[in-house]
Amino acid sequence: MENSDLHTGTVVFYSASKGYGFLKFCDSDEEIFFHCSGIIDGFVPSAGEAVTFTLGARQGRPIALQVTTKN
Repeated sequence: MENSDLHTGTVVFYSASKGYGFLKFCDSDEEIFFHCSGIIDGFVPSAGEAVTFTLGARQGRPIALQVTTKN
């Protein structure tokens, strides 16, 4: 389920100690999981921050990849 389309959203939650978080798509209330391995550019997410990301799948579930701050 790799999708190279760039999506925008907002960080809902991120725990650096646990290494994961959730994003909310800009155009809906849908939330998506992301893992610290999907973060690029040394970016450290914080709640409420605008981000861009692509979509992928892990164990049959959608996951945000290439998560970085929205410029």
